[in-house]
Amino acid sequence: MDDKNNRPTAYADFAGKVLKAELRTNENGQGKFWWAGVQTYNDATIDVLMDPRTVSIAPGPDAVISGRFWLTGRLVETK
Repeated sequence: MDDKNNRPTAYADFAGKVLKAELRTNENGQGKFWWAGVQTYNDATIDVLMDPRTVSIAPGPDAVISGRFWLTGRLVETK
């Protein structure tokens, strides 16, 4: 999708099932965040990070996460 300046934006809308979730602490700044491994379409797995202030209930296995998410990426070597 384009923003008002017609530049591409790095976000996606998706939903998926939580496989595993943990409340973690950033080693550098000591900030807390939720991490969840989320299974989406065609068994793709996405790492989702959430600000605890925006999460009303703790995510757990088989919970459904949906929304608009900021994207970052890295290349993963396949075997």
